[in-house]
Formats: sequence, structure tokens, C-alpha cells
Amino acid sequence: MSGSETTHSGLTRRGFLKSAGAVVALSGVSGLVGCTRNYDKSLATTGSEDQIFYGTCRGNCAGGCALKIKVRNGFVVQTEMGEQAQPAFNRICPKGLSHAQRTYSSKRIQYPMRQVGGKGSGEWERISWDEAIEEITSKWKQYQSESGNASVVFSTATGVLSVNKDIYGYLQKLMGGSSTAICYDGAGLSILQKTIGYGLFGSGNNPGCERDSKVVFLVGANAHLALLNSWHFLQEARTAGAKLVHIDPVRTLTSQQCDQFVPIVPGTDAALFLAMTKYCIDQGWADEDYLRKNTVAPFLIREDTGHYVRMSDLGFEPLAGDPDPVTGEETFMDAIMVWDSKTGKPAVADTIENPQLIGEFEQNGIKMRPVYQGLINHLGEWSLERASEICDIPEETIAELARMFAQDGPSTVYMGFGVDHYNGGHKTYQAIITFLAVTGQFGTSGSGLSGVSSGSNVFFSNPNLQVVDAKTGPVIGTVKLASVKEQGAIGEIPLDIRSIFFYGHNYISNVTERLKAIECLKAIDLVVVADIAMNDTTEYADILLPVCGWMETLDIYSGGPVPIMKLQEQAIEPLYESKNDFEIGCLLAEGMGFGDKVSWSHDEYLSAFFDNALCESLDYTLERLKKEKTLALLPQSDGRYPHGANGVFPTETGKLQFYLEKYTRGIGFEGMDNGDEVDEADEQFATFMPPHEVWRENPLIEKYPLQFMSMRNRFTTHSQFYDVAWFREIMPEPILKLNPADAAARGISAGDTIKAFNDRGYVVLKAEIDAGLRPGVTVYPKGWQASQFIDGHVSNLTSSYTIPSMYNNYYFDTLCQVEKCEED
Repeated sequence: MSGSETTHSGLTRRGFLKSAGAVVALSGVSGLVGCTRNYDKSLATTGSEDQIFYGTCRGNCAGGCALKIKVRNGFVVQTEMGEQAQPAFNRICPKGLSHAQRTYSSKRIQYPMRQVGGKGSGEWERISWDEAIEEITSKWKQYQSESGNASVVFSTATGVLSVNKDIYGYLQKLMGGSSTAICYDGAGLSILQKTIGYGLFGSGNNPGCERDSKVVFLVGANAHLALLNSWHFLQEARTAGAKLVHIDPVRTLTSQQCDQFVPIVPGTDAALFLAMTKYCIDQGWADEDYLRKNTVAPFLIREDTGHYVRMSDLGFEPLAGDPDPVTGEETFMDAIMVWDSKTGKPAVADTIENPQLIGEFEQNGIKMRPVYQGLINHLGEWSLERASEICDIPEETIAELARMFAQDGPSTVYMGFGVDHYNGGHKTYQAIITFLAVTGQFGTSGSGLSGVSSGSNVFFSNPNLQVVDAKTGPVIGTVKLASVKEQGAIGEIPLDIRSIFFYGHNYISNVTERLKAIECLKAIDLVVVADIAMNDTTEYADILLPVCGWMETLDIYSGGPVPIMKLQEQAIEPLYESKNDFEIGCLLAEGMGFGDKVSWSHDEYLSAFFDNALCESLDYTLERLKKEKTLALLPQSDGRYPHGANGVFPTETGKLQFYLEKYTRGIGFEGMDNGDEVDEADEQFATFMPPHEVWRENPLIEKYPLQFMSMRNRFTTHSQFYDVAWFREIMPEPILKLNPADAAARGISAGDTIKAFNDRGYVVLKAEIDAGLRPGVTVYPKGWQASQFIDGHVSNLTSSYTIPSMYNNYYFDTLCQVEKCEED
């Protein structure tokens, strides 16, 4: 941007498309003209003045690739793959190679700005950092005085996996503000934590375990595009003789590099896995030894409530437990009971060798059965015939898939987030976990769950960021944010949202029902966004705070599936007037009167993240990370860390919990049970919940006969990297894929301008014909911003519908109609 006082948010939609093939224009930024003129040539040569810095690609693509950053004369001129402590994870994709362009993007936010024409006007004025901090903090104080501390909301997601931004969560606690919970891909992550727990590497095996698989089912996972860093492990398994099966509604490059493609009706995966589970039990392929030792299968459940039978139910005295670690007082355990097949009586779980899995019992007037017997009863209706009719997969195919997985293992389900995006998606994950439990395919390298469920839990604790007895406001699901603002309450709790602060989070681009979300932001007094570049959310901010680029600050990589912590060195000085998140958070804290709470230097702040048991046991410190650049979290050199090894799971019972005794909402928002009560009985076993909108029995299909869904884009990570000019040369504008029959019925040819629409909104973009789609399905590559569509936006069509048991964005549960646009 120029130094003028009033500027516009950026290119128009048409203007962006016309200029998309050009190299990023830097001529308007003082001092960068020479770098631009020799840009391509400089990438191919190495001068004696070059410096190499170490860093990471920190967007949430489940990659976490290491980078070598080449700097010449103070400018980032090239990024390439960096080496990691475990060489199996040495990978990089085109996005990782594009950081030189991304760093100098014309969409960078260069200085603090205030929107003077109202949210969405694109009329900005430049302000100083002092003005920005003073205006924000003075208004926050006013709002909290008038409407309570909870009226200021802090909202983040996984746009940046690092620890610098953790300072904002600390500020929220100090202020007593409210926060938001991520409802993007929330169904899968939530239910997996309940069923198999969240360990050091998330809820699944660490990438690399697939190399030991003999059978891999890829479910809702376009891994070739979405999970490039771990795709090679699947191909290595295939080369070694494993059979890869892609179960998906859309035939993609992933399908073409698997041994078998199984086209399934969208949103019906739970029906497939329930039927395969029943078939394995009927065929005698259930691994009863695994079920007894490692799962909740032998636990007794009451017929009347579905709750576990405990000692107190049968009149037994609770067992003495370990003393309370704080008070030293004696504790007791009301242990769960199983049925002893030898004595014919109840016994405490894990005290006998051979608890009964089958049977109906009664004791003290309580009718009970083992969980496994309950599962068998529950699966009674799930014949191959029924699943075939629902999923449109031949019965013999379902039978062979079940046999292959149960008998030819070790077997892995490689999960994506595709099944998460339908009503009841959490039940699909539970159905898959049930299938894995019954077949005993869990706990070894080569068996279990992999893919997006695997996420390194490297969220280092920093004791300095703890606020004792913090009295914060409620947690609001992002999918519920608009309704909470409209109602002025979160369930029974009054809540007047006066301000919201977004960081690491492009809310408008990622939430469903975009137009409703925009109206929500327009109704909020003060919207503040701290970000690197302009995007869909910044358009509706009142004040923008420029965050420096990833190469412009010292940071620590946090999260992702790779079991390695990595350093981000500061390669160049922060561009323009940008600051790192730590510095911005401290400025805001000082403005709110908490300056004494943020008195650390940046190095002291980062060093405190090593003050935890894991780092202490490994003798890891910030200084050591600065020296070695990358540190493995576990000693194995090959990256094989199976979840649930030795039958131990980080769950409430320590077992694989395919049965959920007392269900609570996965993303728990206190106070939001007003009209949203959860029926425990419906959530205890895995079930098939038909999609809400795209289900074939919905009469709305007559009006809107096509399903509207997305796929990963090779050149974006969610909504990041949209502004890289190299990628725009290859993929210059958004498209919508249609099946040839659907296109022909509408007179649409490849390259035509088309309009997709429903009652919620529309988008205008170009058509692409793809025979890999099931008839009735349309697909758009995700990640485009509003300025890049001819008109409208893909997120205008999606629905914010959700269900009491799972607050989640159901992106794929969307119907639309498509028509050809007349040329101007």
C-alpha cells in the first residue's frame, strides 16, 4: 500500500483475475524494486552474501515441513526443504517453496488501519500503533464496564501453529473475556478424543505407521492433495505389498494411486462400517481377546439407563484409591463391574482374566448386559443388503472389504475430514472406531487410525501464562456466534458481544452461512483483526493490526503430526510496520493495565515453554533448540508411534471406548443447553444419522437437485496462500466441477460462466467437467477469497445448521442448483 491516508482494501474481483498471471508487484513498496526486477534470476544463483536460516511452514495443513530460508541483501529470495531430526519427515510441497512470494505479497497488511466507511466499505485510513492500541483498549474497558467482562470475545483457530500467539489467550484470561471454540472439523476431533483419547500424537498413529500396514482404507481423505507430507508413507506401504482402498464419493488423483476405488453415496460411511462390523461378528472374525483386554466391551451396562454397573449399584463398598496428591486425604473408586464367567457373579473390571462378553444378567434387581452384547443387539438391523441400498455399494464388495480388513492385516483406516462435514459426522467416526475395536486392528504399527486424526500434541505448556482462578466468560462455538449475538445470550446466560478480536483465524472464509456471519460482525461495536494479509475477515474489521510474516520473527512450531519440535529463526526484519504476535499481545495487555503481567523479554517468554515435564525429561531448552534447530520428541528414529500401544488409551477408563456411557457435547459450551439437550441413549453406540439437507428423502432436492461440496486445493492451506502469483498462473480463478451428465442437462460446457445458488446465497464462477464425480455432486476447490470470485462466494450457500450433540460446520450437507450465465 502507499503512504496515503485513505486506501482501498485491494484489487477488485475482475482486476485480480486479470492480474493473476503476473509476478507479485512490489514496485509500490519502497526499496523492493531491485529485488523484483531480478527476482527469477536470483532464485537460480547463490551469492557469497547469501544467508541461510531455519524455519517451518506453520499453517494447519497437517504438514509442519521444515524450511531452509535463503536471504540475500536482507530479502527472502528462496525457500527449500529443511532437514529434520527424523529424516522420514523431510518433505516439502509447492506451498513451502512459495514463501518468498508470500512474504512480499501485495495483500500484506502494512500498518495499523481503521475502516472509516463502515465494515465492508474498503475505505481505510492509516493510523499509528499508539492510536490503534489506545482506541482498542479504551473501548474494551468501556464495553466491559457497560456490558461485563464477557462482552469482549477472543477468537482464534489453527491458522498459525506457533507459540507466539498464545499471548492473546493469556490476555483473555487476565481480562475475563469470552472465547470461541473451533467448530471447523470439530465432529471428528471431538469424538476421537472421547473414544480413543488424545495423546502425544493426537488421536491416532503418528504418520509413518502406515508403512507396516497390509490393508489401508482411505475414508473421506483426498490424501494425495491434502496430506502431501505423509502421502509417501502410503505409497511406500503399497510398494511393499499393501492394498490401498479409497472410499469416497469423488474419484481423484488419490483414487488413481490406490488399488481399489469404492464410490460411496455422500454422507453414508457410517452405514458401511456398521454393516461391516456386524458381518465380521457374524463370520466369527471378531477379535474377542482384544475386546476383553483393551476395550470397554466386557463392562456391564444397566438395561434401564445404559450407564455402567458400578460397585455401589450392587451394594459393594468402593475400593480405596490413591491418596489425593494435594490434600493427602483418602480417596475411593466406585469401580466398573464385569461378569465373571467362572463364578457367574459380577466382579471388578480388570481383576479377572476372562470376563464374559455375551449374555443377559440380573443382580439386586438390576438387569444388565456386557457392552459387547449391547453392540450385537444394536447391530441387528445392519445387514449387507441394507448398507448396500444406502451406500450404493454391492453387497459382495462390502463383504470383501470387511474380510480383507479383518483377515489380511495389520490394517489401518486413514481418515480425512470429509465425513466430518455431514450431519451426524461424529457418529461415522464412532462407527469406524467400533469396527477397529471389533476386528482388533489397533495398537500396533500398521493398524489403527491414521491421517488427520494424527496431530502432534506439541502445545508446550508455559506456566507464566496460567491465571489462577481466572473468571472468564463463556466459550462460544464459531458456528453459534451469529445466533448468540442475535439473541444476546448464550443459553440462559445473558451475553452482549460488544467486541471480538480475531487472530490466527479467517472466520468469514471458514464458517458456514457466510452472509449471516457478515451481518453478525456488522452488528458488533468493534471488530479487531490481527493478521498478516488481507482476507475475507479483514474486510469486516474496524481496526487491523499488521502481524509480521512467518520469516520475520523468532517462534517455535507447535502442533501438526510430526513428532518433532522446530525452531523458526528470524530471517529478516519485520516488513513495513508489522509486529509479531507476542509484541502485539504485550502492547494490548499494557493498554488494559496488565503491563506488570507481561514484563518478560521475547526470549524469556519462549524459554518458559520448555518448563514442563516432557522437555525437562529430554533436557530440551530454548538454547538447545536454537543450536540444533529441530528436536525429536521421542527417541525412535523412524517415526513409528502407534496410538493405544499395549492396550493403553488416554481415555477416562484407560480403554478404547467405542461405547460412550454418559455423553456430553464434544465441544462443550457452558449454558448452551437451552433447547439443545442431548439424548444420551442416542449417543452411546455408533449409529447412522442421514445427512440433514442432501439426504435423498429431503423434498428440497426437487428444487435444488445437486450437492455442493469442496475438495482440498493443492495451492492453498484452507484460506492461506491464495495470493501467491505463481499459483495463480497455474490455477487463475475459482471453478466448480460438474459430472458430464449434470452439465449436459444444463447446457454447460467446460469454461462456461455458471451460477450455483440456493435460498441462502449464490456464487458465480467457471465450470469444469469431471467424470470422476458421482451424478448429482458438484465440487469446488476450497481456499478462494471473495475478491477472486466473479460474484458471490461459495460459503454463501452453506448452512449453519447443527445438532444438539455436536456443534460443527457441516460444509458438505448443502444442496444447490446450477445454471449457465448469459454472457455480457
